[in-house]
Amino acid sequence: MDDGKQVTDALMALNAKNEQSAKRLKEISARCSRPAGRLSNVLDSLSKSGSVKKVAKNGRSLYYLPGK
Repeated sequence: MDDGKQVTDALMALNAKNEQSAKRLKEISARCSRPAGRLSNVLDSLSKSGSVKKVAKNGRSLYYLPGK
């Protein structure tokens, strides 16, 4: 399974479907068992493609799946 699919599956499992339920990198990393550095690169790529939305709150980056 590729990293992008694992990340989106992890976000679905964490129920990160809108800005209010967005998850931190640490939570996503724990769920999909990927190192944070690698995961950060994958999330940036998914964010650029529009598959994942990135928001900043209180100095933290949060991620969720738009329209899911």
